[in-house]
Amino acid sequence: MTIQNRICDLSLIWKQASLVFPYFDRLNLDWDKAYSEYLPKVMNAKTDLEFHLLLAEFMNLLSDGHTEYMLPKSLRDEAGYLPFSLRLIGDSYSIDASIPEYEAHLGFRILSINDVPFMSLIQKTKKYAYHIGNYVSRYRLSQILPFFLKPKGNRAETTSGAFTFDLLPSRPENLKPQSLHLPVAFENLSTGKLDIRLYGDILYIKLDSFTYSKAADEVALAITQNPAISGILFDLRENVGGMTLSGAKIAELLIPGIFHACQKRTRSMTGVAYASASQIMNWTEDDIKAHIAAGYTTPKKSPKPNPTSQIPTLIPTPIPMAPSIIPPSFRAPAQSSPPATPSPSPRISSPCCAPTGGPPSSEPQPAEPPAPPSCRTCPQADGCESAPSPIASWTAPNSSAAA
Repeated sequence: MTIQNRICDLSLIWKQASLVFPYFDRLNLDWDKAYSEYLPKVMNAKTDLEFHLLLAEFMNLLSDGHTEYMLPKSLRDEAGYLPFSLRLIGDSYSIDASIPEYEAHLGFRILSINDVPFMSLIQKTKKYAYHIGNYVSRYRLSQILPFFLKPKGNRAETTSGAFTFDLLPSRPENLKPQSLHLPVAFENLSTGKLDIRLYGDILYIKLDSFTYSKAADEVALAITQNPAISGILFDLRENVGGMTLSGAKIAELLIPGIFHACQKRTRSMTGVAYASASQIMNWTEDDIKAHIAAGYTTPKKSPKPNPTSQIPTLIPTPIPMAPSIIPPSFRAPAQSSPPATPSPSPRISSPCCAPTGGPPSSEPQPAEPPAPPSCRTCPQADGCESAPSPIASWTAPNSSAAA
């Protein structure tokens, strides 16, 4: 890879994050300064692996669990894959899934690999992986850790004894984590994919993701068939996320009426499009059919573009949120004391024309901001030189305490 290509790759990450990442105001991070600091590092990287790890480290500065740099598959294949997976339990990591050769060590803590304390390896991994304290997701740990191990002859020390393992040439299939439970008697109520158990009068339901479209059906059946239960325990310890719709369908079984399910923050829909594209770009035909069957997407195809048509190129530009156009419920908390001489608030004059200055109108204001106008039906549209959004002209009731 040429130095020019390395500069382009780093610059592309920096630029796209600058355009769409929504949490810069929550970070103690100068993104431009970070770019300047990493530029000479990527230019002087001695190997492709060192270069790509630098890109992962650069993106990890954003400290976001849904923003990470995926190292090229060629490098991951070259390094190899772990024959087991690891989970943080308490203050240490344990083996919770394994190929048959190492199943005797399932559930036991791993102490070291190649005489290096395992928590020291975690500290190295955290440079390139989103983490909370010493927690690194099983998924990300399995990607990064092999780069710090040997292809063959690694020695792992666990609380059940030591064993030697080689990294695998491909990712092991069906490496399903084992459920780690207390040795308490239970009744197995599973009717499908979900692990559902009855511990006395407590219903236990393990939800490792929100990607299973029939999860709500299985939960509803278990609740219906066991009306005498006194409580439900949802095990989300290994939940990797998924579709909001799947989680909402389960919540609807327990919460009556309308409720606040989730909240997302974005600077532009471009960021959402990028995130979605990163997930669907590797879909197979079977994946597409499964998502259509689950109701997550539709079979509608986009029309092919007409090569003779002139389609303008749209460049996304981040638009800062101005406090004056944010509905009151989303405004910043009230200041401890209002300004000594507050500036006059604009009031509604007409749906389209510029707001009239001066003190707020004595007429009652609507509780909610008005809907955007339709200039074609507005009687004052003729001669109107500017048409700001009526939200900008709206003064909320008691706005002096909420502004």
